[in-house]
Amino acid sequence: FSFLDPSFMICGCHLIPSFSNGHMMALLWQGASVARCPTNDDDWCSFYVNIFADHDMFCHFTAIGVG
Repeated sequence: FSFLDPSFMICGCHLIPSFSNGHMMALLWQGASVARCPTNDDDWCSFYVNIFADHDMFCHFTAIGVG
């Protein structure tokens, strides 16, 4: 590996479920998990990726504040 430019790294992202695509059971491992309630056995089919995880990142990348 060589030097990794910090500007190429993803600091965080916000996943927004694509509600119109519905749910799917085939993507998640079935069984006990700390990531979801025991009664939930499905997940969203697809997601939108929002580049701004919070308002601080938005202000930083739009140059309107400290962040």
